[in-house]
Amino acid sequence: MPAPLFTVFTPTYNRRHTLPRVFAALRAQTCKDFEWLVVDDGSQDGSAELVAEFARDAALEGGFPVRCIVQPNGGKHVAMNRGVREAAGELFLPLDSDDACTPDALERFRHHWQAIPTETREQFSGICCHCQNEAGERIGPAFGVPWFDAYPTEPLARTRVQGEKWGFHRTAVLREFPFPEYPGEKSVPEGIVWDRIGLRYKLRYIDEALRIYFDSPDGWMAQAVSRAARSPNAFADYHLQRLQLPLPLPLRAKALASQVRYCLHARRWPRTTGRHPAGDALLLLPAAALGVALWLRDRQALRASASKLA
Repeated sequence: MPAPLFTVFTPTYNRRHTLPRVFAALRAQTCKDFEWLVVDDGSQDGSAELVAEFARDAALEGGFPVRCIVQPNGGKHVAMNRGVREAAGELFLPLDSDDACTPDALERFRHHWQAIPTETREQFSGICCHCQNEAGERIGPAFGVPWFDAYPTEPLARTRVQGEKWGFHRTAVLREFPFPEYPGEKSVPEGIVWDRIGLRYKLRYIDEALRIYFDSPDGWMAQAVSRAARSPNAFADYHLQRLQLPLPLPLRAKALASQVRYCLHARRWPRTTGRHPAGDALLLLPAAALGVALWLRDRQALRASASKLA
């Protein structure tokens, strides 16, 4: 079989109840040039068995190939690294286990990717679009143009790109930039890789909302604070990395405060990059105070969560 254009990748952990929504969205795609690769990150709810049923159904329909890889629980970033290594597609599109997408999502991505001239396509890592909520409302403001090209770390992208976004990267680029893995930590901020890619490769940003985002009480964002506090070295390193970017003053202050916050969780000393010593010195005291306040709030939330489980 020829290699597919897309690998649609879904990491999952105990999400059997939402996986049918992902499968239904993929069955409805008008572009069929893809595989669905699921990495089951140690689920205990029969998720892998359900995906095996999906694979049989898709095969009987003559549809897209479905693969499921089961691994011990290590976190979404570990599942992502495994998925990138195993992907057969040229383009790698993550689709979370509690989300969906519009029926023309892959078709629109293919259209915009092929619209980039072949002689300049190597400068790009992929395509990025808007998301919409369950009611069909776009999340974040419109770009104001049908599409634009930018490095994600440059001011043009930071100014225009607000709100939840979705898209794919070339598989080969993701293999250049694997997620760092920290012993004992099961959450790594995705920006730690996206920022590294964004310093070298452009994205084409399209003014279309192709991913459908569902609020879920057990979703990734709902557990963001506890995940970050339990993976402090990853989050401290991410915010230190952010300080190496040409960030405006408010974002630098946020990065400094966040680094203090997670360094306190990790019991290590915060650092600056030395690239903006005068500006960072002015921000250091207020940012440190905010970081300590956030750390104290995290500790209170973690204690409350532990008492509920007890």
